[in-house]
Amino acid sequence: MRDDRWTSVTESEFPHEQRGLEAIRERLGDNDPWRAWANFTFTAASGHVREVDLLIVAPGGVHLIELKDWHGSIESRNGTWLQTQPSGRQISHGNPLHLANKKAKELAWLLKQQNEPAWVSEAVCFTDDSLRNRLPARDQHGVHSVDQLVQMLEEPPREERRRIDATKSGRIATALEHIGIARSDAAYKVGPYLLHRKSFDSGPTWADYLARHSELPEAVRIRVYLRERGSDSEQRSSVERAARREAAVLRRFRHPGVVQLKQYDPTGHSVGPALIFEYDPRALRLDEYVIQYGARLDMLSRMALVRQLAETIRSVHRRRLYHRTLAARAVHVMPRGRAAAGHDSEDSGWLTPHLQISDWQVAVQRGPQQGGPSDSERFAPTTLSRAGAHLAEDADPYLAPELTAPKAAPVALDVYGLGVLTYLLTTGRPPAASQAELMSRYEAGEGLRPTAVVDGLSEYIDELVQAATAYRVSDRLASVDDFLEMLEVVEDVLTEPVPEPQPPAPAVSEAAPPQERKEAPQEGREGTDEKDPLEAVAGDVLAGRWEVRRRLGTGSTSRAFLVRDLSVEPDDRTAKPFAVLKVAVSERSNAILAREAETLGRLRPDSRIIQLIEPQPLKIGPRTVLVMEYVGDEREAGSQHGAPGASSTRRK
Repeated sequence: MRDDRWTSVTESEFPHEQRGLEAIRERLGDNDPWRAWANFTFTAASGHVREVDLLIVAPGGVHLIELKDWHGSIESRNGTWLQTQPSGRQISHGNPLHLANKKAKELAWLLKQQNEPAWVSEAVCFTDDSLRNRLPARDQHGVHSVDQLVQMLEEPPREERRRIDATKSGRIATALEHIGIARSDAAYKVGPYLLHRKSFDSGPTWADYLARHSELPEAVRIRVYLRERGSDSEQRSSVERAARREAAVLRRFRHPGVVQLKQYDPTGHSVGPALIFEYDPRALRLDEYVIQYGARLDMLSRMALVRQLAETIRSVHRRRLYHRTLAARAVHVMPRGRAAAGHDSEDSGWLTPHLQISDWQVAVQRGPQQGGPSDSERFAPTTLSRAGAHLAEDADPYLAPELTAPKAAPVALDVYGLGVLTYLLTTGRPPAASQAELMSRYEAGEGLRPTAVVDGLSEYIDELVQAATAYRVSDRLASVDDFLEMLEVVEDVLTEPVPEPQPPAPAVSEAAPPQERKEAPQEGREGTDEKDPLEAVAGDVLAGRWEVRRRLGTGSTSRAFLVRDLSVEPDDRTAKPFAVLKVAVSERSNAILAREAETLGRLRPDSRIIQLIEPQPLKIGPRTVLVMEYVGDEREAGSQHGAPGASSTRRK
């Protein structure tokens, strides 16, 4: 195609993309009505700034084409496209045809506003001919190699009304100029931050961009809320309220398990308010993480991730905040750093990752007075018909069935969310392809049962998931505390030692000298100083002295464990055998715990104040740790881990 018919609005920055464009260009016609535009943006009526790789006007119509320079192989797994690179690394992708279809419809609408209606179809082109396309037939429609794409473009129109002649081709070119298909740097700046050209995630009323500071080596995530062109005042207000609500929640509550807001800028972008978040560019969504790393996690590691989420939500609920729409896409997964977790490589850091909960735009807060709503609850949407305007489509299978009901109980919504995320983590699969599919299963009397998908799972995992995701709210667990109690039973079962058959011990003569009578070694007492105490589970021994019984909870600065002091002799009735270890969750928390110890050290002993057992903070592994009194029921704490009846009693 000649230069006068091919317009590169912006030259590609990437050689592989340029090669793909040239491979297509050299096969296109040089005569009317053929025209093409490469690498441009347009602003849709919704306010989304849409990136287009290639737009071609052919005799059979107008075609919007997404170019993908993927290598290796591509397949579909549970509705997600999974690319396996030649190195063996697997990367999950959403079906790009869905976004391309949306862009095509938006561009067609803009052309219609210019009095130049045209049918715009979408297509995806794999520019690497060696890519092994293993997609099922249902996903093959609209997907082409370069040769297949050119063959499709040369086909005559399916309907005569879609035919493009020379005159109409010229009018479309003029209409595109009026629409404004050119880059605008203003659309890619928020304050001192420069946005990447393509958003890496988006919803109906927002788009997420990776951005970097113009002068500092700092990467952030910026969520831009989008006020639709020509929308009425109520729709625009709804978008602005969603942005303010997310900012208000995250300003009011800071926790290591919740995304960290840096700044809220109500006028930060030309199309709407902007929220600036701390961000690790390596972050994966929970469903992406399960696809890439799930096969390398044992069940206890998966339960540790469930516990992270549940303890975060419990802390959120204690502040009278409720997320309401927990879904896989709302959980960001980051590998733990080498220093923090004692790992030898970043890859192993993914096996004990850190989770943060995102997407708080439809959260709600209860007021402290007699059930009276606070401002944030009055402004929060109460039904899916209003909240759904701000939720991404792929959150749908994870949403509780009663979200559409007026005044749905927010605690029950979050418990349900924890249940479906547990199902995802234990099975490696989403609960369903859509909420409609899940509802049909509920109506047929089926619940979510991980054992129906994965063999060999504990029945307690089934009970946990079913109790959290019961269709009737009255049958569901009443609180996150109840969820954590059942989770503890699951952990108990997973950590119970498997007895090994022992050969019969040889008889020892009573007359044998004392040195021949060997005491059995005491297991579990060897120090495990190398292990990060944050990741301790029941049965671990920290610093050779503290035997972990169970985790008590996680706050913004520390995680608490109930431990038994192995230095206390069983028959010593003057010493307390149990204590609480408060473990700092970050380097910043080290100083906070040190100040707490200093403050407690200056106070006179008082029965109303929990005392330090060790006057100075300890260093266990990479963590600062306080050793404090345990003021719970020592009879309950003293029950042996794995003792008969202990699990059933706690579960009850």
